[in-house]
Amino acid sequence: MTFAQNPLVGRVLAETYRVERLLGEGGMGAVYLAGHTRLNKRFAIKTLHKEIVQHEEAYRRFRREAEIASELGHPHIIEVIDFDHTPDGIPYMVMEFLDGEDLQDYFNRVRAMPPEHMVPLFGEICSALAAAHERGVVHRDLKPQNIFLTRFGERRDFPKVLDFGISKIKGSGSVLTHGESFMGTPQYMAPEQAKGRAAEADARTDVFSLGAIAYRALSGKDAFLGDSIPQVLYLVVHEDPTPLDELVPSLPRGLCAAVHQALRKRPEDRFSSAKAFGEALAAGLAGET
Repeated sequence: MTFAQNPLVGRVLAETYRVERLLGEGGMGAVYLAGHTRLNKRFAIKTLHKEIVQHEEAYRRFRREAEIASELGHPHIIEVIDFDHTPDGIPYMVMEFLDGEDLQDYFNRVRAMPPEHMVPLFGEICSALAAAHERGVVHRDLKPQNIFLTRFGERRDFPKVLDFGISKIKGSGSVLTHGESFMGTPQYMAPEQAKGRAAEADARTDVFSLGAIAYRALSGKDAFLGDSIPQVLYLVVHEDPTPLDELVPSLPRGLCAAVHQALRKRPEDRFSSAKAFGEALAAGLAGET
């Protein structure tokens, strides 16, 4: 993409961030690579599309994503360094630059994740969600695309949770969406979300979504797979997935049991916290029940 096609490339924002190139683009906005004008450091800059800025709800979600990520300050949650607007009114957030791939890209390359790799990785992700839940923040859109595996030291799989844009803040006076709206990604949303009861979302909602991701990681298949969104939503609400130990007989039974408990239809039947889910995964891998 040339400068003429994308006037943001080549500009210096806040006299600090030189926008170098486009990294990716979606329906709501774009992400750019930027360098610091005074330090040898790279950042990712996320913007909203100009035509989206006028939509108040989209803008408020975007700003909330920046505020929540910067306030949580957890090593497994993406760090947001700054939030501002370009001179022509386009909002942007400055984030740490992550070098790696998201979990969906990993799944596209590798059919299934070995349990001895998956369990400690998900333990770190659970710790990030537990920190968010302790602050009253429920993610509500956990999916493989929102978990990024980045390089950190000698590791190539250091997980970072992304995109708190449709998160729910317990006790917040601001409401970004109608309480009964449909929020989330069908294959990974909890039954209460699939029923349109987004206002009921709590920590156990995120536990269900993480359980669905864990099922995919261990089996190589989605827990709820249909030919259409309505079919997927029906499965989420009414049908249990195929038992993990039928798909992968070599998996420890305690590990399979932990994942299936996270996928219970009723929130009160799931783990009460992300921390408890992470501990159950570790115990299941160790052969405990």
